[in-house]
Amino acid sequence: YQRRVHGNPSDEDLVSALHSVFRPFLRLLAPPDSCQFEDFDVEEAARMLRKHLGDRLAALVGAAGAELLLCDSNVRLQLGQLVLNSQALRPQVENGDQRQMQGAGVFVLQSCFNHSCNPNTEVVWTADCCIILRTNSLVRQGDELTISYIDNTQSLSNRKKALSNYFFECGCSKCVEEATAEGTDRQ
Repeated sequence: YQRRVHGNPSDEDLVSALHSVFRPFLRLLAPPDSCQFEDFDVEEAARMLRKHLGDRLAALVGAAGAELLLCDSNVRLQLGQLVLNSQALRPQVENGDQRQMQGAGVFVLQSCFNHSCNPNTEVVWTADCCIILRTNSLVRQGDELTISYIDNTQSLSNRKKALSNYFFECGCSKCVEEATAEGTDRQ
């Protein structure tokens, strides 16, 4: 936009514009540098994006802006943010015993919720693929709202394994109680 109206934007203008565009994404959890994406070649994805979008993007934001947006490190960051912050969409339509995933989306507000294996908030999908965040227990003013990132009906060891994909170890009351009980059972 700036390029068409004001001529070539300066690097400072470009960086400022890009920060404005990406501001909502700055809240999203980013993958650690050590994160490896199984069965996905980030460099190849970045090459393909540059091949198919590079010229069009350069026409909109300039060559430097397109290069910045489509560089390997930015594609890796955006991919990681999508993987770590996306929500599977499973409308309330039943297909046998399992609900079928209809897609995925990134909901910035929901992405700000922390995990608990004993959450006080649940994610409810609507038939039109929207989500509703609904409390499922008494929440007092000042209490943190939490959701479960995984199937929290699994055993402690299976929950720990599933949560390793999110790069943290859960320390919620449910995990602490189960770990304490397992320690007591072994003695």
